[in-house]
Amino acid sequence: MLMTASSVLIAAVVAANADANWLTISPGPSRDEATVILPPTPVGGGLTYLLAWEMRVEGEKTWRFRADFAGVAVHCFGSDGKSRHTIEKQTSCWQTLDWQSAWIVVEPPRGTHAIDAAMAIVSKEELPGRFRVRNVRLIDLADPIPLSDNEGELNIAVAGYGKRHVPARVYIVDEHGEGVVPAFTYAYTQGTRCFELIDPRLGRIALPAGRYTVRAMKGFEYAIAEKQVDVRSGVRTHISLNLERSANWGRRGWLSVDHHTHLFRHGGSLYPMMDLNDVYAIAQAEGIGYLPFQGVDRALEPDALRRSESFHASYTQELTRNYWGHICPIFDRTVPSIAGTGNAAPMNMDYITAIGSGRGAVSYAHPYGPLRTGEEVSALADPKAGLIAREWPIDVALGVPCAIDMLAKEDARGEFALKLRDYMRLLNLGFRCGVAGSTDFHLDQGREPIGGLRTYARTSTIDWKAFAAAYNAGETLATNGPLIEVAVEGCMPGNTVKLDGPGPVRGKVEARSLWGLTRAQLWMNGTMVLEVPATGGAIGGKRAVDFDLSIEHSGWVLAIVEGPATPDVMTSPEGKPCVAGQYAITSPIYIDVRGCPAPPNAEAAEYFAGWCDAVRKGFDTLCAQQAEAGIAVPDEVRDSIHKRIDKSRKIFSDKAG
Repeated sequence: MLMTASSVLIAAVVAANADANWLTISPGPSRDEATVILPPTPVGGGLTYLLAWEMRVEGEKTWRFRADFAGVAVHCFGSDGKSRHTIEKQTSCWQTLDWQSAWIVVEPPRGTHAIDAAMAIVSKEELPGRFRVRNVRLIDLADPIPLSDNEGELNIAVAGYGKRHVPARVYIVDEHGEGVVPAFTYAYTQGTRCFELIDPRLGRIALPAGRYTVRAMKGFEYAIAEKQVDVRSGVRTHISLNLERSANWGRRGWLSVDHHTHLFRHGGSLYPMMDLNDVYAIAQAEGIGYLPFQGVDRALEPDALRRSESFHASYTQELTRNYWGHICPIFDRTVPSIAGTGNAAPMNMDYITAIGSGRGAVSYAHPYGPLRTGEEVSALADPKAGLIAREWPIDVALGVPCAIDMLAKEDARGEFALKLRDYMRLLNLGFRCGVAGSTDFHLDQGREPIGGLRTYARTSTIDWKAFAAAYNAGETLATNGPLIEVAVEGCMPGNTVKLDGPGPVRGKVEARSLWGLTRAQLWMNGTMVLEVPATGGAIGGKRAVDFDLSIEHSGWVLAIVEGPATPDVMTSPEGKPCVAGQYAITSPIYIDVRGCPAPPNAEAAEYFAGWCDAVRKGFDTLCAQQAEAGIAVPDEVRDSIHKRIDKSRKIFSDKAG
């Protein structure tokens, strides 16, 4: 059962529209036309309140990000009736799924005697959208929750690493295994319903009397804290959970990233007043170290950059190139604008070069979408088959730095094995490219928590430029839970072991997981050469597992670790198949043997030469379609793109031997 209100309803406003009980907030040229949703209401300065309302956002996507201000302003008045302080919260929501809860925590400064609240959409241009508001109430958070018969109140706190409150994901599970969540929290589903406890004052809920299991987790490096609690009718019960590190990959230089998250990109929002501050707090609750947020909102730009000892955030924008492939920048600003012609031009490499000049990096998002084994060529040559990273192997062949999301939300029949096969084929041809993982989740839609698929990047500093450098160098791994580290002759993923000639090398591998592991595998030049079974659910105990490899020629080594499926671990993001259970994969460690290059690989070379042919054919088809639609690609642009594709094709063909 959800918490529905406070015990004290200090004020309520119901609009007196002719046909419905709601207020309508439409775009206007100034704040002078703001609509009062809460009239002046007495409060105590220094206390904490929750201003809550139900909200329906109606409109078209074209009005997203275009308002100068869209949101709520709470004015705090002194005893003389003069405004002393204003608290604002803005939104870029353009459409909700019917009526949804909205709220803002209000902390009037001392000396405040009353507050009011007004909402506005400020724009000098006409915008196709509006807000509807009803059931406005002001809740004193010091008061107990009103309880129905046979209900009690449960208050939850999460502490850790010397702090009284740390943001975390929390589960409240009843005796039937169903998750319940408090009102005025951001709730998601992973296994069962859960919520992000980012404000300790909102971790309270009215529950039917009974026994509940309460769990808190924070990413992959903190042990899950769990307690059982008996909720008694009419009684307020407090429970505190403490999070402790079970592994510290950050101390080893590995910091986690989810580089593909959005807010209000689509309609159907469940959380219409979510903003970047909420997004960043949720990221920290999920144990994410760096969030390059993929959505620019001009109204929120002053709050877009965030840096602390354990968290860094920046904003940029995903490039949704439907023909060449979607790319997510690891960057700190809007991607430079490049004149183009529809989906055909420019190529992604033009943007990647521009981003790289600013010391940024990119990863190809959901790169394999509709690709199927045995049907690759037909899909690549069909411009209507979207969400394919057609340009990825072309970029890699031409030396354009990029990573690829090995763990990602592909389509409803995604083939992870095909993507892994092709990745290893590229490596076998002597090319270099790092792995990554990301969710592509829209936080306002309340489906699954971000960070369930993530990248770990090896960097000594929490700074976006350092993360970008790690992506470009391939100093990365992708995971949905396990933590893994592998080294060969002291070299980590992305680095190169240099040998004077063929011979043995020594290495070590270590892996951990909150949910136990099954095995680790070492892959060399496309072949699994070693499998290490887990001991006690881990790979390595107090020390890493050592291994020896015999090196005959230049090539690469990477590690994969697997573990059993568990409800807490994301295997099918938003129902799209990814992997069968726990899974982590490292980027390669490269082996450079003097005078012994990797042997020719005709099968891989011919495959990617055929890939280039299909992409060229699809590009020509797209150009013809655009010309018919009046969006012709200039001849010189088309010729330039032909030359790039042809050059990469020749590079692949030459690798056949």
